[in-house]
Amino acid sequence: VEVNKTVTLIGEDMEQTIIAGQNNRFIIDVSADNAIIENFTITINSSLNPTLNPSAGINIFGYKGIVVSHNIISKSRQGIALTLAGNNTISDNMITANTLNGIAVLSSSDNVVSDNNMINNTQNGISSQGSNTNTFSGNTISGNNGGFNMYFSSGNTFSGNTLNNTLSGDVVSFSTDNLFYDNNFYDTVLVDSNLTNHWDSIVEGNYWSNYSGHD
Repeated sequence: VEVNKTVTLIGEDMEQTIIAGQNNRFIIDVSADNAIIENFTITINSSLNPTLNPSAGINIFGYKGIVVSHNIISKSRQGIALTLAGNNTISDNMITANTLNGIAVLSSSDNVVSDNNMINNTQNGISSQGSNTNTFSGNTISGNNGGFNMYFSSGNTFSGNTLNNTLSGDVVSFSTDNLFYDNNFYDTVLVDSNLTNHWDSIVEGNYWSNYSGHD
């Protein structure tokens, strides 16, 4: 499905209104500003070869003002891919069983990713690469190989998220001036110690399951 104009797409029932994708293509490719996509199940066409997953459930490349909310997104490579995109809102989605990341944010800024459930994706719940001044808040990231991976990203805010049951933990690498507070970390967090990030908001820190001191 190509969304190439400013439209509002709202499904009648999130679990019953299904948009099924083709192999090696985006299930929904957004190529217009200010589109809204709500209340769908976005997944692979079960009649096709299940080993050839679509590249992304929803692809947003270079557009802004897009709202993606209250969807179930599964069985693509990336659940949602944001590339060179800004001022978009990704909220209240269930993103599961994708073969790469739940949400991939690449060279994108000023987006809000909030209140999503990213569960049982093969790589990471959230991957941020070369992306700045985004807000990641209130997300539950569980059962993925990695929780969040942040590379070459600065000025992002990561708050109120819960991360647990991952195999490789969470990584902050080659990234600086990011703010982390009010998160529940039940996984190992690997951080470049020679770069400056902020792990409290002065009044509020984070919960660390393996930490016995004070934050």
